[in-house]
Amino acid sequence: MTRYEVREADTAFLKMPLAAVQALTSLGVCTASPAGDAGWRVSNVAKVGAISFPGGEVHIQPKLEISRLFWMLGTGRQWGDWRDGDVELNRSDTLSAAIAESFAHFAEAALRRGILQGYRSTEATETAVRGKWLISEQVRRRSGLVLPVELQYDDYVADIAENRAIRGAAIRALRFPSLPPSLRRRLERIERELFEVAPGTHKSSQSVFFDRRNSHYRPAIELAGLILAEDGIDHGAQGARSRSYLLDLAKMFEDFIEAEVRRAARNFPGTITAQHRGTLDQAQRVDIRPDLVWSKGGRVRAILDAKYKTEKPHRGHPNPDIYQMLAYCIRYGVRAGHLIYAKGNADPARYVIEQAGVTIVCHALDLSAEPAQIERQVDWLVADALGPDLQQDLP
Repeated sequence: MTRYEVREADTAFLKMPLAAVQALTSLGVCTASPAGDAGWRVSNVAKVGAISFPGGEVHIQPKLEISRLFWMLGTGRQWGDWRDGDVELNRSDTLSAAIAESFAHFAEAALRRGILQGYRSTEATETAVRGKWLISEQVRRRSGLVLPVELQYDDYVADIAENRAIRGAAIRALRFPSLPPSLRRRLERIERELFEVAPGTHKSSQSVFFDRRNSHYRPAIELAGLILAEDGIDHGAQGARSRSYLLDLAKMFEDFIEAEVRRAARNFPGTITAQHRGTLDQAQRVDIRPDLVWSKGGRVRAILDAKYKTEKPHRGHPNPDIYQMLAYCIRYGVRAGHLIYAKGNADPARYVIEQAGVTIVCHALDLSAEPAQIERQVDWLVADALGPDLQQDLP
């Protein structure tokens, strides 16, 4: 099996079969164009992970360390500080293997304390009476008949949402490309241990609410949700069956910025709204949806938009980003709009649109810095975005 390597933000020239190119482009991973001699120019890489196709695999490596990527994922998804030093995230050579390794570690730790059980309510038609007799259903369905009986009862079983999510994630992770044999065996043991449980979906992980009874399951459930997310589905490309596990970098960056801005804005009055719905024109036919809007006193005071770019523009910042933010500012009567990029894809800058009385501020976060330093960068950014408006309110 041939393995191809692509790195985020790089432009690569690869000799790949058409099936590989179709798999990459059909999932929106990158753009690919013929480069002569059966080669392809691959650029604009927007997702990281792995894709397998008949005869080969493509691995898309992030430019950040895997441990830093996990921190951003956990912050954006509000996992909390559950990370364990026993899991060496950067030890794995691929992102999918690192995710599977972490999931196996926490799933094993959860199941080692015993398989969690819970009460599951069931409605059934049976010949022996147990639980609650549903008299109204008995009359409606079997008027005049004593048997069978319409019942409702509770069973104490392992087939609950927590275990369904873990088993489903173990089955899904076993499809990841290029897993080490030892890790594959661990995932198989987890799946076998829960053989009486129905495999769960992403919905199973989302339906779990944590308390003291199941808190030890939380790290495994959170990683199960990541494994079972929509980007991790099997897909077909031009009739050829392929499998993938991918992370959307733009969505990850957007979630991370939202969580960090909310944290940094806690010291400011007002409210932060994500994906603020509005319209640009009087007829309300042109929809707009800024990533983050800060409102105070019944009106919008600041607008922030996260822009994770896969390629650095040749000069300055992409014009469409500036136009979009200018439209937001004019619509809501805001004097400054803030665009947030990752450093390396864009540089800090300020654009003054004098005719509109608007300034567009472009921030660049250094994501290679330590987490505490990244948080300080966001603190400064939020103070820059929200602070000037507060100064106006002072007597």
